[in-house]
Amino acid sequence: MLHTTLKLCKENNACKDGYKTLKKSLPKDHKKTDLIPLSHVVESNGVEDAVWALRATVEDSDYLARSFAIWCARSVLHIWKKEYPDDDCIENCIDGADLFNDGLINSAAWSAAWSAAWSAARSAAWSAAGDARSAAVSAAGVSMAASSAAGAARFTQTTQFLKMLEAHNEV
Repeated sequence: MLHTTLKLCKENNACKDGYKTLKKSLPKDHKKTDLIPLSHVVESNGVEDAVWALRATVEDSDYLARSFAIWCARSVLHIWKKEYPDDDCIENCIDGADLFNDGLINSAAWSAAWSAAWSAARSAAWSAAGDARSAAVSAAGVSMAASSAAGAARFTQTTQFLKMLEAHNEV
């Protein structure tokens, strides 16, 4: 089980509103050093604060943090692929991150995958900047699609985070 404490949240500069929300959700006699399961943070504050709290855990949460980031990247990869169907750099980067997270490649191989993805993203940005109107229309379309799907995405993210948290607890 992964846990945080009010003390660790404060030491890691938790936002005031999130900290207050979490504190209110706890029993009155809860001490700043008492353990708080991350699943409680999800219930009281939401998935965003729980993901943030991964930086303020008592136990090592690096693997889970990277795994969730990889999952999130994969869940929106289709947006990139729609715009750049022949460019596999971002997908290769995500795959490289996954392999690195599982200890299957070294940091040099991961760095090469990341550099290739960064170059692809930078090239795409320059290409879009060359046609500002097209870029603006594309951004507006993505924004509208994202806002209409936000509720469903939030539910999916929360469900996935809780599944990954549970799997981490079983290890």
